[in-house]
Amino acid sequence: MNANYDKLNKICEHLFRKVLPPKDNKKIIYMKNKTLIIIVVLLSQAFSSCDKWLDVQPATDIDLTDQISTADGFHETLNGVYINMTNENLYGHHLMYGAVEQVAQNINNTWNWTFPDFAFDDPNTKNQIAAIWKGLYNAIVNDNIILDNIDENANLFVDTDYKMIKAEALAIRAFLHFDALRLFGDAYQDAGENPQIPYVSTFERVRYPHLTADQVYEHILTDLDKAEVLLQETDPILGHNYDGKFFDPNNRRYRMNYYAVLALKARVYITMGDKANALIYAQKVINEFDWKWVNISNLVNVNQGEKDVLFINEVVAALNVTQLGNLYNTWFGIQDNQYHAGNGTTNYAAYAFEVLIPPPSWWMDADPGPGINDWRYLYLFSENGNGDLTVSTKYDQPISSGVLQYKTVPLIRITEMMLIAAEALLETDKPQALAYLDRIRTKREVIIEDLSGATEGEIMNVIVKEFRKETYLEGQLMYLYKRLGYTQIPAMNSNNFVETTPESFIFPLPDNELEFGNIPN
Repeated sequence: MNANYDKLNKICEHLFRKVLPPKDNKKIIYMKNKTLIIIVVLLSQAFSSCDKWLDVQPATDIDLTDQISTADGFHETLNGVYINMTNENLYGHHLMYGAVEQVAQNINNTWNWTFPDFAFDDPNTKNQIAAIWKGLYNAIVNDNIILDNIDENANLFVDTDYKMIKAEALAIRAFLHFDALRLFGDAYQDAGENPQIPYVSTFERVRYPHLTADQVYEHILTDLDKAEVLLQETDPILGHNYDGKFFDPNNRRYRMNYYAVLALKARVYITMGDKANALIYAQKVINEFDWKWVNISNLVNVNQGEKDVLFINEVVAALNVTQLGNLYNTWFGIQDNQYHAGNGTTNYAAYAFEVLIPPPSWWMDADPGPGINDWRYLYLFSENGNGDLTVSTKYDQPISSGVLQYKTVPLIRITEMMLIAAEALLETDKPQALAYLDRIRTKREVIIEDLSGATEGEIMNVIVKEFRKETYLEGQLMYLYKRLGYTQIPAMNSNNFVETTPESFIFPLPDNELEFGNIPN
């Protein structure tokens, strides 16, 4: 490694001499602090024995100069960040239907993971957690290349593209830090003044201090506020005429669009316990976003490749995962080892979706439940070897069609906003809270029980059950359990509940971060 660094230093010294004459000290200092630090970091990737700070490659082969001095370069860098988010360590697998769903007990699998046991010190699991941390912060650092340089290069763009690129970069930075905090930080109600995670806001290799939860949330909301203003002025999803060259006005669901920013604000506020603001933003998305319920004609008597397995018109924001077909085959397609919701004797998916009510004793038959006709169960699961519907087909998207957006993982959906609104209204307007809950259950063909006389706790239990069904394998359930402080959660491999502690939902910081990170005492 030392030899590689010596070689790197010589290259960098050569670059300094080539770029500017030695006598121009001010410019040299500027270039060292601004542009050449990027060159140094990028060049360091060439030496495989060294840690990589910047992992993502842009969508096309462009050089660093293009990245920070042309409009096309900025756009390609932004696309590179989206691509990085689809990595298997992030939303291509572990932050969607992998590690976080295992912690939430939403998968019954025989893969050699210890996430369901909360055994985060297992070597394989520990390495995976470290890869998640690194993946999140690598994506953030790449994102900061844009935010560090775009303002001084605003003249390169038409106004719309400048604002939209900057806004999406701000929204991504907030989105990734929010998930890092939810993964590696304390639940908000337990956080207090304890240091949580760093908020990395520039493209520099420095040890950012670990901040309190309130400080991290302040940064998140500041970025989202800025993104909201910029997108409100430009986003074609609002009907604005688009005069740029980089974005498809008809495909905004695959970007951090205006409504995705509002929905993320609703998530942030409900996580902080600010129900008033959570309700404001959730209702704005529900009432203003151009969405529609899934149609039964897109579910019944159609081939799997044409089936609307994502209820796509209810999705607010999503990512395109180019390797999703291979990933699905790996994690769901091998019969003996697949992610599933049952075992050799019991179909636990039927219990999770309340198609059946678990019998009081193992020798007794199960009774039909209110979800006996639930679309989310009947049409989004395939049969296992025993003929039971236990294998999710949500990510089985083998062909492109007019109904299904191909190779897609959903980040935010409209029904999550309804459930946030229902929770936020529960104390102040129970009838309206129930109205949101019943809208979902009616559209899923669930038999609606009368909850008008139920307590707030009983209604909240129903909200949590519907959240589990709506976001199944979408990486959100663990965070719900964490913020609600649950000490027991339902298992997908038994009819029992799993005991949890606050630590069950906190991924430990990687050893390198504990040793070298800027964590206040």
